[in-house]
Amino acid sequence: MKMIHKVRYLFIASFVVTNLALFFISQIIFQNKFEEAESLNIKNELRKVSETVDNELVFLKNTSSSWTSWDDTFQFINDKGKDKKYIETNFSFDAISLQQYDKIILIDQNKKTLFGFSYDYEKSEQNLLNQDEIEKIKNSTLKAINLNKSQSFQGLLYLDKFYLVSINPVLKSDFSGPANGYAFFMKEINANLISKIENLTGHHFEIINSSNTTAIVNNSFYEHINSEMTEGFVLKTDLTKNNTVIFKFNLKRDLSNIGKEGMFIFMLVIAFMMGILYFSIYKLTLKNIILPIIKIKNELHQIRDLKDTKKRINYQSNDELGELSQDINLSLERIENDQMNLAESSRMYGLGTLASGIAHEINNPLTVIKGYAEKNIKTIEARTIDLDDFHKNAIKINENAERISKIIKSLKILSSKANDNEFQKLTPQNIIDEFQVLYSEKLNSRKIELIFEKLENETKININLNQFLQVVIHLANNAIDAIELADDDKPRWIKFHSEVVNNYYYLYISNSGKKLSADIKDKIMNPFFTTKEIGKGTGLGLTLSQTIISKHSGKLEFDDSFENTTFKIMLPIAEKESKDKKVA
Repeated sequence: MKMIHKVRYLFIASFVVTNLALFFISQIIFQNKFEEAESLNIKNELRKVSETVDNELVFLKNTSSSWTSWDDTFQFINDKGKDKKYIETNFSFDAISLQQYDKIILIDQNKKTLFGFSYDYEKSEQNLLNQDEIEKIKNSTLKAINLNKSQSFQGLLYLDKFYLVSINPVLKSDFSGPANGYAFFMKEINANLISKIENLTGHHFEIINSSNTTAIVNNSFYEHINSEMTEGFVLKTDLTKNNTVIFKFNLKRDLSNIGKEGMFIFMLVIAFMMGILYFSIYKLTLKNIILPIIKIKNELHQIRDLKDTKKRINYQSNDELGELSQDINLSLERIENDQMNLAESSRMYGLGTLASGIAHEINNPLTVIKGYAEKNIKTIEARTIDLDDFHKNAIKINENAERISKIIKSLKILSSKANDNEFQKLTPQNIIDEFQVLYSEKLNSRKIELIFEKLENETKININLNQFLQVVIHLANNAIDAIELADDDKPRWIKFHSEVVNNYYYLYISNSGKKLSADIKDKIMNPFFTTKEIGKGTGLGLTLSQTIISKHSGKLEFDDSFENTTFKIMLPIAEKESKDKKVA
């Protein structure tokens, strides 16, 4: 059976049992949920009331702000309110009746009143406000605002009634410069507004005035009168900070209280039932899902830590996890093949970089051999053979032939397709000798000095010479590229030095090129990461080199503790050489 079917049937069974249990005890278990829902419902009603009042203030501001942004309003204040036609055109009953303003007052920047009107919508007429009422409105509001700021103010105001008030600055049409005055637009909190709130919430409201603002802590609260009814209160403080508008409403408690007798016993029964159910689910899930996943994860971690792509996931099953392990094994097989192909490509790339140097390396001794051979031929033809000279020439020919033989031997070692298991115990000098045979001419032609400093040559390490040479050559190629980019007057060298610490052999390869920055330390070994120009590096050399050294049970790292760019190779020393020594 597929794992998904196991999980599906298991959870269907648990769902049925759980719902059967909850069906009988939901009234008790969800008592707190009922109370929370009831509380949330009441708070939503309170929020609706508060938002309705706030929206009315915003609407008042938006509808009235255009009246104060006209240039003729600005000019009217400059003319000290002498333009009666302006008043008749803009503030007559017909002009403002659609907006339903109850009172409008206009003052200049010195707080002098230019006009004040009230509007009676039952009689459809406009009336002048008396001076006492205007002064009362001004005194109540101007203390709460700063006329030096070109911004509007909105809020509530209590006179003999409650009003919504928007105090807007009079500005030029381009909104430049300071305010030239302020216009007061007032709407009474009347039956229309109360009706709007009641229609929105579905509850009856009444408005209460309170001057005891110091006792008010919250902007809204509610109190349960009894098990059937709740009183809700929404508080809005007016601009004077002396009065508070309280919107009071009665809300029926639709979610009735449920008796709590026997809740404890029922909860114990349910807890016991759910405990047995989910313990069974846990055990089956653990056996069929969790443990197999942990097994696959641990084996993947072993492959990752050991970097052994030959290892395979040992898990067999007919479910999706079994298919997953098979897919992982196929992927590992592909990765192993890709690594072999990349390693071969990197090796051939290294051979390519050696081609020109080796050509010179072989050509020089061939030239010497040819010269001495021709000299001997001439002496033979002239029948003037001097045996000492002939012998010296033969020795020179033999020496250069030996030189060519060593080059070919080293090249054969590097170019051969090595067996991963062909390890041998060699001293570092064996490696350096092979490297020098292949690279001395290339370094000499670029005027790069090869330095061996404090080189530990007595210790033997267990290595695959072919693979290890690839690593050294790749690091040398990188060093040459870095040196070529450095200043011409800077010394040009590649340095090898080593030490043995705690049964490990450390080989350091440094160069005089521009030092790599420390911030790339964590990513320089990543596949396809390169610091070279596009087309001059694959970004695979260090990754493959690190893989090779890992197969030697060692490590390859970028060591930023040195003054120059330095790579450190750490290898365990051969068993017979397991001694704790250090080269100073």
